[in-house]
Amino acid sequence: MDVRNSAVIFTVFGCCISSTPSWGHHPIDASYDSSKPVQLRGMAAKIVFAAPHSYLWLDVRETSGEIAHWVVELDDKEKVGAAGLTRRAAAPGMIMTVTTYGAKARANLVEAIPTAPPEVHEAAEAGRLVHGTELQLPDGRTIVVGAK
Repeated sequence: MDVRNSAVIFTVFGCCISSTPSWGHHPIDASYDSSKPVQLRGMAAKIVFAAPHSYLWLDVRETSGEIAHWVVELDDKEKVGAAGLTRRAAAPGMIMTVTTYGAKARANLVEAIPTAPPEVHEAAEAGRLVHGTELQLPDGRTIVVGAK
C-alpha cells in the first residue's frame, strides 16, 4: 500500500469515527411540535443518562385513574448533569412536573432515534414519547433538560 492510499483510507476512517455520535441524533423541530407545550406531572420511575439523549420514565395518573407510562427525552448526560439533574434529583418515586413537546403528526420517532433503548421505541409507538424542556423538582427547583 502506498502513502497516497494510506492517507485516503485513514481520512475516510477518521470521518466515520468522528461522525458516529451524530448518527443517533435528530433535529427537535423535525419531530416535536414546539408550538404546543404540554405539562406532565407524575412519579419518576427510572432515569437513564446517555448520549445523544438521556431519558426519564414518568408514571402519570390519567383522568380515568389509570397510570400511563411516559418517556421524556432529555438532552445528553453532560448537559443535564451540568444543569443539575442527577440520579439523586430524579430518584424513582419522586413527584415532578415536566414541560414537554409532543410528537408532530406523522412523526416517526422510532426511525428518528434508532439508537434509543427498546422501551423508548415502545413509548414512541404508543404515542407516549415526548421531548422535555424543563423539569420542576419536588424542592421547587426548575432544571432545563432540553432544547426549547
